[in-house]
Amino acid sequence: MTDHQRLYNGIELPKEWPPRSIDADCRDLLPVRYLATPPRILPIDGGRQLFIDDFLIERSTLTRTDQLDLPDALVGDEPQLYDLNAVAYESVLLGAFAVFYGPQNPVCARTGKPKIIDLQIGYSRDGFHWHRPDRSAFIPCSRQQGSWNYGYIHAAGGVCLVVRDELWFYFGTFSGHSPILKPGETGNFEQANAMYAGGSTGLATLRRDGFASMEAGTDEGVLVTRPVTFSGKYLFVNVDSPQGELRVELLDEDENVIEPFSAARCHPIHLDSTWFRVTWEQSTDLLALVGRTIRFKFHLRAGRLYSFWVSPSRSAASHGFVAAGGPGFAGPKDL
Repeated sequence: MTDHQRLYNGIELPKEWPPRSIDADCRDLLPVRYLATPPRILPIDGGRQLFIDDFLIERSTLTRTDQLDLPDALVGDEPQLYDLNAVAYESVLLGAFAVFYGPQNPVCARTGKPKIIDLQIGYSRDGFHWHRPDRSAFIPCSRQQGSWNYGYIHAAGGVCLVVRDELWFYFGTFSGHSPILKPGETGNFEQANAMYAGGSTGLATLRRDGFASMEAGTDEGVLVTRPVTFSGKYLFVNVDSPQGELRVELLDEDENVIEPFSAARCHPIHLDSTWFRVTWEQSTDLLALVGRTIRFKFHLRAGRLYSFWVSPSRSAASHGFVAAGGPGFAGPKDL
């Protein structure tokens, strides 16, 4: 690549892409360039905008609910990346990281127990740099002898399905219980031992966009986005605030309120919904602001804000990606 390429989200790739000068033996974390120096203006037409990092945020008094990999206390081996399954979900790449804690195969074969592998979640906005703000297990092994999900968890290739208001994560796991082989016994081939016995398929579910939220307690908190542009018409939010309140106002680049889109004129939102349209007393859409550089300012009390997006239709279609698909989707995007 000889010229700089700009991605759908405004990120400008360096001239050398993908990077070719990385030391493969280096154990230091790669800096996430687009978080250190985000674009000045962010296009947000590419799906629901998730608060999985600070890419969208100029400043905030809200808190995010979201440490490096540590050895498993029961094993003690150094953790390793076993595999990574990735899929496009809304405006980000979603990664299911299989983290291997041990023991090594000879130990597992001798004891008849599956290896310990947990699934963690990571995110990327450029397809190369991955951000894992939370190193705890998203789908953990039970580590309990006799349980169906003792260990060796694997994500499905498409990572998750979008099923109405939920994300469905299918995964494989092993109990280590064989009706034929005892611990330490081997069958007709090397892999025929109890460490690979008792396979099952599990299903974990999560609220749509529920990987991270920006939260406020009884005192109001605010979040101001970086400057953004859009071509849609209707503002939607994924919010959980039945006992609280969310209001949204629109600002220009210098953070002056754009009337009539003030917080005072915003119809307050008191509910729990994965898609709800934001309206104001004198305006029900954002048509007058299409193509203009603005900021969103969210005023939240006693609630959680998961995502926002500007849709071209009242149906709330985000035009983002829908992972491995799901009921009602005819293609890879929410159209």
